[in-house]
Order: sequence, then structure tokens, then C-alpha cells
Amino acid sequence: MANWIDNLNAIDGIIATINQPLHHHLPLRVGGDVDCWIRCSSKRALLEALPIIRRHTWRVHWPFQDWLVKDGGIKGCVLRLEGEFEEVYQGVDHLALGTAALWSQTTGMKRAARELQFWPGSVGAVLYTDPKPLRGFSLEIEWIRGRSIETIEVSAHQPIEIPKTTIPIKVTIIGQRKKRNLRPLGSGFAFILDKNQLPGKTLQELQLHSVRLRTWKVSTNNPNQIVHLGYGNFEDVTLLQKALNQRIKQIRNTSLQFRLPILGRNKK
Repeated sequence: MANWIDNLNAIDGIIATINQPLHHHLPLRVGGDVDCWIRCSSKRALLEALPIIRRHTWRVHWPFQDWLVKDGGIKGCVLRLEGEFEEVYQGVDHLALGTAALWSQTTGMKRAARELQFWPGSVGAVLYTDPKPLRGFSLEIEWIRGRSIETIEVSAHQPIEIPKTTIPIKVTIIGQRKKRNLRPLGSGFAFILDKNQLPGKTLQELQLHSVRLRTWKVSTNNPNQIVHLGYGNFEDVTLLQKALNQRIKQIRNTSLQFRLPILGRNKK
């Protein structure tokens, strides 16, 4: 491993660290070590580093993106974009955002639709995982495919499709659109229920809000959010899910499932 890590660190704009604890970087503060945590601060560095990174199992983690990572950690690489990718620029008739920028950075910008500032997390997390809220905007999306940078235009009436073989690096929003209230699901929303039931409402009706188990607690104000009280590991949060389901299955004949992707290895 040392050889290719050294090759990555030799690239200006790349910092690669082995055996990095993921709970330092994830909103839920859960997860073991990743084999290699890679920070990249420029497009040039990313283009140079990708041929090395792609020889291994890898994925991008966008700032403030919710993952539920097992205590055994993740094999391979996790890439975090920063620096150039966090920039926000307001032009005469457009708004350009790096995909690692936070939507909250648009607060007070004249060219930004007001609802943008309330979207949780970063541009890339919304664009790559659930781009529906961006429908209605005319966009230019810049991404890396292979070893080149490409730009596509998406009209306000087109669906937004981001190929999994690309890494989006910048979004330009052109013009405005009619105001609407559609937003991405809030950061930290943990559960889904089958049979079209609302998890937060169901937990509140069954008086399961504020339930606490070990280092985890169901939020009192929004029961579909879970919070950790200190260090909360993956094993403990799955025990909380099981405890809630014992009650829910008896009364509603349904069960809570995690909305967040569950990644990584079990602890040895």
C-alpha cells in the first residue's frame, strides 16, 4: 500500500492518509477506519490522481453527506473534495457552485433562489444522490469522465441524470425559476417505513420519541432523526432500531428500515 499512497501524496493538491477513522468525518460520527482517506483540493490534482485511485475500490464522500458505516470500516479509498470544489461564484445571470460547496453558502446571494440556502449539506450530495429538487432550473453540469472534463447543459424541463462513471465537480445555475417548496430530505433523517407510513409521525404517535438506548437517542423534536450522546457506534444504533421495531411491529405490523446506505465491514 505504501507505494501508491506515496505516489498520491507526491501530487500537489492531494493529501492521502491510511487507516483514517471515518467517524471523524461523518455526520452521525459512526464508522471504523477506511484504508485510505484522500483529500483533493484542485481539478488538476484530481485528474492526476484518478488513474491511481481507480485501481482500488473507491467512492466519493461529499461534505455533510449521511452514511451509516459499520465499525469494521471500509475497504479501499474514500475521496473528499475541498478547496476549488468548495468555491461559489455569483455572476450577472448565473450562480456557479463547486460540488463540495454547502448550499448554506448561497445565503444572501441575489442570483440564488431563496430556498437553496435551506437545503442541507453540499451540492454534490444532492446532485449525485437525489437531483429531483434541482428540476426546474436550467443547469450546466461539469464532471470528470475518464481522464477528461466534460460539460453538459440541462434545460429546466429535462430530468437530471448523473452517470455513476462520472464525478460532478461544478454546477452552474442559469436564470431563476418559479418559487416552490420542494427540498431534499433533511440531513440526519434515519428511517423509512413500508406501507407509506411516515416514520417521524409514527414514532411520535406510539410515544417512541425521546427513546434512549446506550449512546443513542431518538430526537424529541423530530423522531425521524437520531442523535448520539458521546460516541455512538454502529452496533449500538442497530440495537436502537431493533428496540423500536419490537414496539412498532406489535401495533402497526410494519418495521423501521434505515434510509441511510449501510457501508463497510463488520468489526473483527
